[in-house]
Amino acid sequence: MRPNQNAGALIRFHRIEKLTLAFVILTSTFQTATAHQIGLAEQVLQPVSGALGLLPLLTAALLLRRQTDPSLTRPAALALAVGLAIGLCLRTWLTGTPLQPAVPLSIAAAFGLAAAAGLAVPSLAALIICALLGLSLGANLHSETNELIDLAQSLAGAWVGTLAALQIAVTLPQAGSRQWQAIGERIIASWSLAIATIMLAMTARSMM
Repeated sequence: MRPNQNAGALIRFHRIEKLTLAFVILTSTFQTATAHQIGLAEQVLQPVSGALGLLPLLTAALLLRRQTDPSLTRPAALALAVGLAIGLCLRTWLTGTPLQPAVPLSIAAAFGLAAAAGLAVPSLAALIICALLGLSLGANLHSETNELIDLAQSLAGAWVGTLAALQIAVTLPQAGSRQWQAIGERIIASWSLAIATIMLAMTARSMM
């Protein structure tokens, strides 16, 4: 993707994010006046508010930076949204079981291993990464109730927050000739892999 095309794509993403955020705000405003436990900020920040969201997000961001020309495309954003929706559907069967934390931890471990190994990421793989990231986040997404409007708010808020975080990650300066930066990113991926593996082992132990 050329620089001007990349800039245009980012502008379009910002427009989509603003529309989605407007939806979250409007639906929050027009809901009945009850005591809400999950506010707008919590919905947008859910992907970075705990280890089960932060680990897959961090390792996915490190992997997406392994692209030849790191960028987010509209198909990648759509794959993320589809993954979030599927994960949110799976949450119905996973809630309260050890499999609920196992899903994001397994995905984070796989992402961490690939990033630590320094694997290159082609365009198709980037779509799969975004979809799996959405799946891992959706499986642990919190909503105030199981009503459609609350589920839509949580999904839209998480999509905006995740997409913003990924945009920041892929647009940061690349390592290039700075070998120390590439090594640093692989070290972060290795530590993330280790943490996810330990947490996954603890989860597996609780299933025995």
